Amino acid sequence: MVDWLAASGIASVVLRYRLLPRFSIEESLDDLEAAVRRVRQMRSGPVAAIGFSAGGHLIASLGLRANGTLLDPNPNPNPNPDPDPDPDPDPNPDHDPNPDPNPNT
Repeated sequence: MVDWLAASGIASVVLRYRLLPRFSIEESLDDLEAAVRRVRQMRSGPVAAIGFSAGGHLIASLGLRANGTLLDPNPNPNPNPDPDPDPDPDPNPDHDPNPDPNPNT
């Protein structure tokens, strides 16, 4: 992969990171994060990451961690901020869904 990228004029680095189960995923992510910082010190401009299998998972996880969404202790599975959305709004707003059974009293 590195040779193929180099033939296209793309600089690349190969990361060796600590592996499960001996180390935690957090330690693996720390290794990747340190590598990203190092690459950004060495090169300006855009940086891309390629990973396969566990490496791809780490790249995606680092993106989530950087975004503050990895292992969120209070995830909100419902992106709708309305706590009580009406899934079937009445098309006729003048219609009273609970009419008074005794309108003359």
